[in-house]
Amino acid sequence: MAEMLDVFDEAMQPLGVRSREDVHKLGLWHQTFQCWFVRRIDGVDTIYFQERHESKADFPGLLDITAAGHLSAGETLEDGAREIEEELGVAVPREALSYAGCKPYKYRKDGFIDREFCHVHYYVCELPLEAFRFRDGEVSAIVLMTLADARRIVRDAEATAPAVRAVPERGERRDIVVRWADLVPHEKRYYEAAFDEAERLLARGRADFSAT
Repeated sequence: MAEMLDVFDEAMQPLGVRSREDVHKLGLWHQTFQCWFVRRIDGVDTIYFQERHESKADFPGLLDITAAGHLSAGETLEDGAREIEEELGVAVPREALSYAGCKPYKYRKDGFIDREFCHVHYYVCELPLEAFRFRDGEVSAIVLMTLADARRIVRDAEATAPAVRAVPERGERRDIVVRWADLVPHEKRYYEAAFDEAERLLARGRADFSAT
């Protein structure tokens, strides 16, 4: 059965329900849940990326938001938090997430039109990399790099950054080099805003973003 999504106009007024296929074919506005994992390690701000599974239809093998997914028709933000455990194999209480607001997002490529109202969250992660488990075929690995390095490769397509790639169920953990071309091509201003918010959260030392 086709996945059904609530659709909206540009002012986020409900328009009804359409299939996910129609949503991306017609470029209809819909809602997504996003959560960035961040951590301060020895005084250095770091951010987690998921490596998308090679079987994914969109952006296989590229690095993306730590956990993200569509909100199906009738789902709430609380329901969206399920994406974390489904994709990463770790259970995170909804109250442990910091809500950073709803951000409009647009992307178009080869007949694929994505218009999202992204509900962006952050989680200050104290879990070891070994805690992650990838069970649903969405994610191949977790990749950890400093916020400074992540920002540098977004700003300079020729730059490289060191990172750690882990596949816990295989006992794999190794150093890699990441470039802009290795990231899902979200708009650079999206990444910059995400990194800015992560830095503010970590600087405050607690998860207290407001929903305003």
